[in-house]
Amino acid sequence: MLYPTLRDSDIESVFTEGEDRDLADIRVATQDALALFVHGMLHNGDDLEWRLSEAIRNATLDYGEDVSVELEIRRGPFPTVERCLQRFDREGMTPENLALFDRLLFCSEADPGQLAAAAESLGIEATPDMVQGELERTTFERLPQTAIVSVDVEPDLDCDPAANQESPDR
Repeated sequence: MLYPTLRDSDIESVFTEGEDRDLADIRVATQDALALFVHGMLHNGDDLEWRLSEAIRNATLDYGEDVSVELEIRRGPFPTVERCLQRFDREGMTPENLALFDRLLFCSEADPGQLAAAAESLGIEATPDMVQGELERTTFERLPQTAIVSVDVEPDLDCDPAANQESPDR
């Protein structure tokens, strides 16, 4: 476990708002980290409900609280565009529907007319032209990443000999 090894000041520096970032940024980053966790569990076919429940239970126990976790996740295939539109018409704006709309907007075969209709069902003002313009302005691109895969260290002869000894964490 990583978090029990961190100092309180380290945890505070990650999760406390500062001059250059607000609490909303911290929450979004935390939600993205949780999404990565869930994605990995799904990818590996792991028991997502149990892992999440245990993570919550362990973290709260370490925080000094005793909790009981009841977690139920309903899973199914991603609905078709038509089913999304029906759901939006029937239920209107909900957090689940907003997340579904966001996914529909950027990861589906829906045309701008369908997306505009979906937005209107959720109370978002949109026309097909507005949707098309937004889709054209929004691009997702994975930027090149640098990875250091091997590091060799030569002893520094001008340094204290004890500093050149192999440490157990190398």
